[in-house]
Amino acid sequence: MALIGLLLFGISFAAANDTEHPKCDGQSMSSTDRCLSSRSGAQSRDDRASDAATAAGWMRTTRIVLLASGLIVLAGRAATATSRRSERTDRNS
Repeated sequence: MALIGLLLFGISFAAANDTEHPKCDGQSMSSTDRCLSSRSGAQSRDDRASDAATAAGWMRTTRIVLLASGLIVLAGRAATATSRRSERTDRNS
């Protein structure tokens, strides 16, 4: 989970960049450009920037949840491993 969170961390930086410099078909848009998409129809530069900002917000939230979950799992595994080592040491004493 932590690895997925880190991956989303990188992707969210790209999405955040699209909020400042929206793109259409890989090309930066000027203020008068309109982007035509079969999924979302015609969009202005501001529409594309708004969509990118929304996506970046969701990715940021998801990234934080996945990173936190991954760290909790890793901490739990470390605690379990430490507990098992302690039990073995107690038995051998």
